[in-house]
Amino acid sequence: MIFRVIIFLYLFIFALASQDVMCQSASDAELKDLRVSIIVENKSLWEVFERIIYDYDVVIGLEESSSDRDHNDYFFQTNVPYDEPKSNPDGTQFVTGTGVRTVVKDHLFTLKFSDAPLSEVMDVIVKQMKFYKWEFNNGVINIYPTEGRSRNIEKLMHMHVAEFQMPQGEPVDVAMARVTFLLPEFKAFAKSNQIDSTNSRMFPWYSKRPLPERMEFKNLTYRELLNAIARTKRGGWIVRYSKYKKADPDTEFLDIII
Repeated sequence: MIFRVIIFLYLFIFALASQDVMCQSASDAELKDLRVSIIVENKSLWEVFERIIYDYDVVIGLEESSSDRDHNDYFFQTNVPYDEPKSNPDGTQFVTGTGVRTVVKDHLFTLKFSDAPLSEVMDVIVKQMKFYKWEFNNGVINIYPTEGRSRNIEKLMHMHVAEFQMPQGEPVDVAMARVTFLLPEFKAFAKSNQIDSTNSRMFPWYSKRPLPERMEFKNLTYRELLNAIARTKRGGWIVRYSKYKKADPDTEFLDIII
């Protein structure tokens, strides 16, 4: 009898796990079937992703290459909706939300798609970024470096997180503190690898909107955690080396933008 109960529990747990995997696959399948129309010429990644994220409710996570450390051209707004100006009077693109208004004159994107699969659109975008590949990851588009990948950031992305909680109704922008200064695993990782996280970002007004539902995740990697949070709040995330001058020459500063 006990043996039968054990077998039943095993099969029940396996069925739940299989169902979860099926749901994840379905989410990726939906993204693959998504049709996108976007026509832009010499526009910043910020504006390109703004359209894809807001118009099609796509979630995007970017692990930036250290080869792009000398510019801020790949910043994009990781929260929705948006209501900020997109260009200077002379037509040059600029990035808002980082605390510094940065003119984007290089690394501009040209896309001409009408009712095209999202995968084709992403192929062209990432090809123009040069140092990256992309993949569907449980309902999120993840972009990661093929050149200039930081060992510390790569280790961080694979770091195990035992548990993460964030209550419903808490302002969305609190998530940044919860995945860095308030996360025990991140604090331990930062200490052992001589890194720190900056918080030098000016949030748009809509980042104060309340979280639509409670978040509670267990036993996942740091990348999976960022994806799960971004799926709940919508928008995306960015992990990169800080663009700002560091005060401590022995410490690397990371921007965790979510």
